[in-house]
Amino acid sequence: MHHNSPFPSYLNAYADFADRFWYWRGKSGRQYIHSVYTPKSCPPLPSGCFIAVQRRGDVRRAMAVGLFHGMFDPVTMELNLPAAQAADELHVHLLARNPAEAETVVSDLIAGIDADLSPPQAALEAHHALLSSKARAA
Repeated sequence: MHHNSPFPSYLNAYADFADRFWYWRGKSGRQYIHSVYTPKSCPPLPSGCFIAVQRRGDVRRAMAVGLFHGMFDPVTMELNLPAAQAADELHVHLLARNPAEAETVVSDLIAGIDADLSPPQAALEAHHALLSSKARAA
């Protein structure tokens, strides 16, 4: 198994929802369980961490990793991050206890997943910087 590949949760391999949960491993070796959504079915989860995933058969590839904060348009509640819109699945981790821990989870996941995340992550960081500057101006 690749260090940076997701693997399914077999907590209940016989249930219909066996593919609804996936673990991703951070660089630290820690495993993070994620709920799996389609982009259209994913609710706005401001405290969550996400991985935008491209799925081809049983192969899943991370396209972007980040925090949900600011990912949804506040008026339409639609995803406004291109990588998330283009994803086949959004894997959502909701177990971070506070914003600092959520940032740590995202950093660990980014470091543990292939380097091809750099362009989407840079776009996400720019998006967060824009949101922060708007919040300071208000």
